[in-house]
Amino acid sequence: MMKRIFIIISLMFIWNCAGHSTISPNPLKKGQTYQAVTYSFESVTPVFVYRKGLSNKIDIGMKLGLPYGSGIDISQMLIKRNDIYYIVNLGYSWALNPSYDFTLYRMSKLKRRPGLITYYGVRGMYVPEGITGNQSMRMGLIIGNYTTGKFGYEIGFFHDFTSMPFSYIFETQDIDYTSDYKYRDYPHTVNGIPSEYSRLTGFSFRLNFPINEKKIKFRKKKK
Repeated sequence: MMKRIFIIISLMFIWNCAGHSTISPNPLKKGQTYQAVTYSFESVTPVFVYRKGLSNKIDIGMKLGLPYGSGIDISQMLIKRNDIYYIVNLGYSWALNPSYDFTLYRMSKLKRRPGLITYYGVRGMYVPEGITGNQSMRMGLIIGNYTTGKFGYEIGFFHDFTSMPFSYIFETQDIDYTSDYKYRDYPHTVNGIPSEYSRLTGFSFRLNFPINEKKIKFRKKKK
């Protein structure tokens, strides 16, 4: 199983053809900005991220990547209870399989480790026109971890249940599951490039490095 996972992750790095928004894990207040460089399997090359707070609950973001990875998005804080808060994000990403995303995050600041934020969420992903000219609707989960002023990571998978059986996600052998009538019209590659139906299009892994964000020092309590 681990060998299969390693092979798939390696392929993701080379061929992933979708993109997703990078939010500011620390909510922005009106006028505040957030900048970062993101390395992800979705865009392969580094992507520059810029965000600005429009109010104390809403911020907009844009990202610039070459040749793919550019996009725009908007975030809004829905609920904040002490160190736990919920954020909804709507975004569009330009890629070989361009997509619209809807993501609901649950984020938590750890009191015992100042500056550390953990989060998870659900994401819906809609590809209006992929490389085969067709649409794809995906749903899935993300988890992430962010250390203020240092770096963060995020991993997720979003599955198109109409294009392949969920049980085949980690299968590395060529299997003719298209013999099942339900999956015949969903090609996963076109000239070797993952289509909007490919499982690789649904994988996401990224490293996020903030620019000029103040670090929060962690001081151990003296005994």
